[in-house]
Amino acid sequence: MPSRKNSLIVPYCLLSLFLVVPVWAQDAPVTVPSLNDAKTVAEVTAYVNSEYAKLDLPSLKPEEQAITLANLLIPASEKMLLLATISNEKRMAYNLKMSALVGLVQAEIAGAEKNLLVFLDELETIEEFAEMAEYFRFRYLAMQMMSKEIAATKQALETFLKELETKEKTKLRSEIILNGRFFLFSERAKKTAVSAENFVKFMPELKGWVSHWEQIPITEIAALGFEVAYQNKIPAEQIVRELTETIQSPQFAVPAEEKKELIVALTSTLRLAPGVNPKLYGKTLDDKDFDWASLRRKYVLIKFTATWCGPCKMEIPGMLEAYAKYKNKGLEIVSIYVSERSADPVASVKKFVEEEKLPWLILSEALTVKANQPPHGEFYGIIAVPTIVLVDKEGKIMPLTRGDWKKKLAEVFE
Repeated sequence: MPSRKNSLIVPYCLLSLFLVVPVWAQDAPVTVPSLNDAKTVAEVTAYVNSEYAKLDLPSLKPEEQAITLANLLIPASEKMLLLATISNEKRMAYNLKMSALVGLVQAEIAGAEKNLLVFLDELETIEEFAEMAEYFRFRYLAMQMMSKEIAATKQALETFLKELETKEKTKLRSEIILNGRFFLFSERAKKTAVSAENFVKFMPELKGWVSHWEQIPITEIAALGFEVAYQNKIPAEQIVRELTETIQSPQFAVPAEEKKELIVALTSTLRLAPGVNPKLYGKTLDDKDFDWASLRRKYVLIKFTATWCGPCKMEIPGMLEAYAKYKNKGLEIVSIYVSERSADPVASVKKFVEEEKLPWLILSEALTVKANQPPHGEFYGIIAVPTIVLVDKEGKIMPLTRGDWKKKLAEVFE
């Protein structure tokens, strides 16, 4: 199905980027022995769950977070490999190790990049996991290209994709190649000089990607369109209109029901597009109507979040610091808790807010739905948490790339 339901909301974090099996989401309780005493992969998983829950990652600096996680995940992955009896268990172990190594690279720990590349080289020699290693390498190169933005990294990614094209065309390899080509197209489009002529050239290429909606979500295609349109002072509505026309055309040969779902997904993404005036609604945590109009003439940081989301919690110290620093200069923060998994989502959010001492406005999706209003996650097309949106004093959404909200606030207020 092309649409993304609110129940599928996942944390946008290092682990999800590298296809890690979520070890902290077990179906049944498992005894938690020490790592040395673990006799099964399930017991190692229980150990990781238990130790991860004890970590206070938000209080640590980025490099300390990376080292702390690596000290937990790498030994656990090695123990898993010793105990693994089936392919999926080995896959979980390699995922954990890759996540740890990437975290070290991102934190710029000495020697981390060399260790990661050695790991990838070794994994590619194991026939059973060669394609998994290729996927890891693609994600790593893409990550490096986004962070370093150097010609050599781009060339390395292009060379890697060309090499993949010479190999047997499996489903995963085909998806890696397709995602890699879209990534390169995206980066090129974002950096192309702003001009009416370049935008006219961009749109046919963008619309051409709609035919790959099963591999490249329509929300990602639209998001790229919104970003380039904003740079060229083109309304986001034009992107949705042209992509909708492409979907509705006879040449787009998919069933009518799937076309309808794609268009619904497009419509939801428009509600948080750069340049758009969002219409925030719902119930506050004390079950009062939320007054969006009262925040006009302020900069508003909107965070779609969840109490169960580790990466969301790691954002809190930075947000508390920003709120204290900029509140008197015109900043307001609104946290919207979506896709809560507890039996009593209102109570769980209240407890979380009290424990974290959050001083800003809180919206409850559960109370909003109880008041017969649409779930925030579905209405705004949220497929990952945290999702952070910044609205300017005129009530329009400002463009943000993932993780740069602190930089943007500094630009606004300092």
